[in-house]
Amino acid sequence: MFAAYRAGDWEFLLANATHDVELYSRFGSLTGEPYRGHDGVRAWLAELRENFERFEAWLDDVREAGDDRVVALGGISFRARGSGIDMDERLGWVYELRNGRVCRMLFYRSPSEALEAVGLRE
Repeated sequence: MFAAYRAGDWEFLLANATHDVELYSRFGSLTGEPYRGHDGVRAWLAELRENFERFEAWLDDVREAGDDRVVALGGISFRARGSGIDMDERLGWVYELRNGRVCRMLFYRSPSEALEAVGLRE
C-alpha cells in the first residue's frame, strides 16, 4: 500500500479499504474527527496536496500487532506550501483490517507511540 501511495496510486489505497474506512491523521481535520469513507480519504489526500508541495512517506519496519492489526514504522518528509519549509518527521501508523482490507488508519507522533498503542516495544 505504501508503494502505491508513493507512486500516486490513490485508487489502490481505496480499493484495499472498506467502504466505511476511518482515517485519523495528524495532518488533517482540525476538529479531531476522522476522515470517514472513501470520500473522506479523498478529502484528506486533497488537503495534503493543497497544503504541501511535497509529502512523502517512508517505511523502516512493519510488524504484525495481533489479529487484524499491523503497525508501520517510518516517517514523512514534506515541504509546506507557502512557507517552503522542509521537514522530516518520524511517525508510526496502525492499520486495522477487516476481511483483509483496511478499516481504520491511525497516525502517531512517533514509532514508539504506535508500538505502545498496540502493546509492543521497540
